[in-house]
Amino acid sequence: MDRATLDKLYNNREAVPTHPQDIARWATESARARAELPHHADLAYGPHPREILDLFTLATPGRPLLVFIHGGYWQAMSKGEASQIANGFVRDGLANVALLNYPIGPEAGMDQIVASIRRGILWLWQHAADYGFDRDRIYVSGHSAGGHLSVMAL
Repeated sequence: MDRATLDKLYNNREAVPTHPQDIARWATESARARAELPHHADLAYGPHPREILDLFTLATPGRPLLVFIHGGYWQAMSKGEASQIANGFVRDGLANVALLNYPIGPEAGMDQIVASIRRGILWLWQHAADYGFDRDRIYVSGHSAGGHLSVMAL
């Protein structure tokens, strides 16, 4: 493929014309999750100011943890637009949910971003007993760039 074709394929904003409404809906649903669900906000897992996470917890100990990594083309957005993921998992008692922030480009390169994600997952594994989830049942997922970072965490 030539550069123009590749650029078009990677332009999600052009491919999804409703993206402003979608992102606004995510923000509204995320604010609701943060207002209504028990959670620990802005837990630092590394030295970079963006190496923080929100952890939505269940009252029942020993449940699994879903780690969700936000998208944004590795250059935008944050865990704050992704809190809506917790609405179903936590409300229905299925899993605790952690939302990772990470350094973004162009300030951070891909190696730094991937290292940050791995650091966040390791921090969660190390602190599982502190927050009552099963460290042997940590599942990682993400949206868009977060999906890529989920795989890179392996």
